[in-house]
Amino acid sequence: MLLNTFVFIILRFLRHVHSSISVVLLATVTILLGLGMSLAMNQFDIPREDIHIAAFIGLAVLTSIGMISFILALQYEEAGLVALIRCADVIFSFLWQMLIGVFPDRYR
Repeated sequence: MLLNTFVFIILRFLRHVHSSISVVLLATVTILLGLGMSLAMNQFDIPREDIHIAAFIGLAVLTSIGMISFILALQYEEAGLVALIRCADVIFSFLWQMLIGVFPDRYR
């Protein structure tokens, strides 16, 4: 949660930078960190099934749209309100997965 606070503050500070530059920078850092962690744990598995590839592409598109929306919201609105709405994403994600029939392992 502390790291998210730093992201809010830094993105709010960089509000005059175009949102696509912020998204590209965040995506690049995330790819490098993920690749490094995968190689360090020796668990670098490329998806081979079409459904998994489609899910990863969909995830990438939706994450990019979410980040662009989040950055634009931080540029045009107060950071406290945006942070509160952003934290509600966890609740909405949990409810959405229940609606489509994906339950945590504990409740199966």
